[in-house]
Amino acid sequence: MPLSFSEGNECIKTDVIMKELTQFKIPLTGLKQGRHQFLYDIDKAFFTYFEYDEFWESILKLDVELIINSTSLALKLHVKGEVGVQCYVTNESYMQPVEDTYEFVVRYGEEYNDDQENILIIPHGSIEVDIKQYVYETILLSVPARLVHPGIEDGTLQ
Repeated sequence: MPLSFSEGNECIKTDVIMKELTQFKIPLTGLKQGRHQFLYDIDKAFFTYFEYDEFWESILKLDVELIINSTSLALKLHVKGEVGVQCYVTNESYMQPVEDTYEFVVRYGEEYNDDQENILIIPHGSIEVDIKQYVYETILLSVPARLVHPGIEDGTLQ
């Protein structure tokens, strides 16, 4: 069953957003070696935490695959859906399809280190891995650099 992350109403409080984002902390205790899957629905409220307001709407599905072995963890984030954006040419609003996958390895070490692009080091004894920043960056990188309304390309925009 997907975990829902939605704003519920227009009055979003920071403490609610902070609490909601705890769902992106994947617990490592109690999980056996092997493959695990986590599903999320991500809407506009997710981006409030990051103070990102370029999307006027967000309808995204996130599929997280976690593979645990004896020495490390492998994470695969797959995001697919649409975000509401403004066309750079006409300033018309439209829903931009997005899809992307990001894979990285989590290893244990002396201290937290995310300096390497595809390797996250967490301290020995960590009981969870927080993926919210990786989710956020994966979504942003899935959006084209130049946002052009599809009606411009096919000639249907008046």
